[in-house]
Amino acid sequence: MGRRGFGALAGLLLIWGASTAQIEIVDPITGVTAVAGSEDSDELSAEWGITNSGQQTVFLQVTRTIEQSIEPWNCPYEGGSAGGYERFCWGVICYPHCSNTSSNSPANLVSIAPGDTNWTFVADYYPDEIVGTTSITYCFHPLSGIANGVCQTVDFELTPPIIGCTYFTAANFNPFATDDDGSCEFPGCLDPEALNFSQHFNADGGECVYETSDTTCTEDVTGDGAVNVADLLALLSSFGAVCD
Repeated sequence: MGRRGFGALAGLLLIWGASTAQIEIVDPITGVTAVAGSEDSDELSAEWGITNSGQQTVFLQVTRTIEQSIEPWNCPYEGGSAGGYERFCWGVICYPHCSNTSSNSPANLVSIAPGDTNWTFVADYYPDEIVGTTSITYCFHPLSGIANGVCQTVDFELTPPIIGCTYFTAANFNPFATDDDGSCEFPGCLDPEALNFSQHFNADGGECVYETSDTTCTEDVTGDGAVNVADLLALLSSFGAVCD
């Protein structure tokens, strides 16, 4: 297509701004969160579809605006420098880090026919392990301007790790902990002379049972007056221990 053809297309796009075509975001994402140090903390991504619910084919570009960012913020992007940064993909192009807009060349605009949905948009955020929130707004619009399009703001957040006990069998297990701090407690008898002692216990969990106790069953390791699962667990926890 020559320059005259591109000029004609651009003119049609300006007229489109006053047309009956409508743009809608499908399955918008308002926030993406990861925990610092986790497998997902290197790259946070958001993606959604753009639907043309109007009666004319639309030709769209993307404009992105940083509402707030972490510090340091590595935009304009410099490879190897500290700080967070981002990029987005639209159509067949993934634009360079920290690009403000997609291409305004008519050849690179994404066309969406009436009733169709385009799923090529992806926003990638790289926090560089810096805890905090970066808010970015993405607007999908024709060349006639953002006012004739639709926008979506996403909060990309990296949260600090939650310290605590991560072993679910421990008495103080924390289901929300992401980093184990060695504080797990396994209560039991701590006296090596007792029948129900285990080297795996690290907190006093009740009475120790000795050979001179009043228990009627030697199999009642825990001394609770019954032979049950608790006794089996106590024996299994001592498996491999060396007896004097």
